[in-house]
Amino acid sequence: MHDPIPPDTMRQVLIVDDDDYMRLTLSDYLTDSGFQVLLAEDGAKALAMFEELQPDMVLLDLHLPVVDGLTVLSRLVEQSSETPVVIISGAGVMQDAIMALRLGAWDYIIKPIQDMNVLEHTLETAWERAGFLIERKERNKRLEREVRERTNELRREIKEHIRTSQALMSSEAKYRAIMERASDAFIVLDDHLAVLDVNSKAGALTGYTVEELGELHW
Repeated sequence: MHDPIPPDTMRQVLIVDDDDYMRLTLSDYLTDSGFQVLLAEDGAKALAMFEELQPDMVLLDLHLPVVDGLTVLSRLVEQSSETPVVIISGAGVMQDAIMALRLGAWDYIIKPIQDMNVLEHTLETAWERAGFLIERKERNKRLEREVRERTNELRREIKEHIRTSQALMSSEAKYRAIMERASDAFIVLDDHLAVLDVNSKAGALTGYTVEELGELHW
C-alpha cells in the first residue's frame, strides 16, 4: 500500500477499456498509487468524459466499441496535445501500437500487464514530461507577451519621437524665419562666448559669412 497523497496534488487519469476486469484492476491499483481514476468502457463515453472533465492523463485501449481507439486518440490529441495518452495494447496487435505512436500517443504498454510497477512508472514519466511541456509553453507565452508589450512600447516611443522631432523642426523653422527677417544683426553666444547662431544681417555687419561666424569665438 502506498502512502496517501493529498487530494489537491492527485493526478486524474481516465482509463478507457471495454474489458471490465482489466478496467477495474487498473483502477484499483492506480487508486492505491495516489491517482484519481475515471472510467470509460467505450470510445464515445471516453471522448465525452475527456471534454467535460479534462483529466491529466489517459490510459487507452485501442480496441473499443462505438468509437475505435485510434479515432479516440486522434481526437484527444487534437483537443489537447499536452495531455499524455498511454496506449494499452495486446501483444498480437503491435502494428496498432506503432500507428498510435505516430498519431501522438506518448507511450504504450503490452497487455496482459505483468508488472504494475511498469504501468505506474510509465504514467509518472509521462506526467513529468507533460509538466515540462506545459511549463515551456507557459514560458513561451510569457516571452511572446513581453515581446509584444515591448514592441508596442517601442512603437509608442517612435511615434512620440516623430511628433517631438516634427514639433522641433516646426519651431526651428519659425525661429529661423524670425531671425532672418529681423532688420538687426543677431549673434547668439553660449556661456563661454562661443557663437551658437547668427543671422545674415550679422554676416553683413561683420564681413564674415554665416558659416565663418559659426566657427568663431567672440
